[in-house]
Amino acid sequence: MSVRRDIHFDTIRRALNIDEDSHDERRKIAKARIAQNPVHIIPSWVNDKNINDLSHIFIERAKMVQTDIVEVAQLNDALAPICAYLNDKDYPLELWYGGDKTINQLHFKDYECELTASQDLTGKKSYITRALAGIAETGTILLQSNENDWTTGNFLPECHIVLLERSTIYSTYEQAWQRVDMKKLPRAVNLITGPSRTGDIAQKLELGAHGPINLLVVIYG
Repeated sequence: MSVRRDIHFDTIRRALNIDEDSHDERRKIAKARIAQNPVHIIPSWVNDKNINDLSHIFIERAKMVQTDIVEVAQLNDALAPICAYLNDKDYPLELWYGGDKTINQLHFKDYECELTASQDLTGKKSYITRALAGIAETGTILLQSNENDWTTGNFLPECHIVLLERSTIYSTYEQAWQRVDMKKLPRAVNLITGPSRTGDIAQKLELGAHGPINLLVVIYG
């Protein structure tokens, strides 16, 4: 820990009247809370929502922020609409991914689409990944990094394609965060709501400013 951080923490401790004798007890309290991982207050509107309701809400709110949506019955049915989407957006039939085993089993070659695992995404146009969860209240997807899925893929390519299992759509952020293993935290967790955007330029909305200009969420199941 840096000297500057030590100084800041010491200042906070003095302001809160925390002395050395109380450190062990405070650590116990903190560890107990982390172990229990309590759920925070959930808005009342979610109480009577089933998975179909949540899917409808998620789709409605995702579309409000320019997310493209495709619904399919099962994962293998996603191949044709994904390839059609790439064609419609004038992207080459090439998809890059991090090595996810489920994605690796999809037969994109049947649709003359190349699927390639690579860590180097420089200049690559399209990246495909799986979401850990969807959040209905804002049409947001939750993604976590791992050895087969890098955060880089969520931001570098122009086109981001995300596979979202219908049963993992939750009402709120608090519920979706329960999908993250708090005892083995990933290096990065990304909450993505629509394609990249900015309104800084002449107060006009511009897509693709800091990341993908196109975001396709494929809901399956």
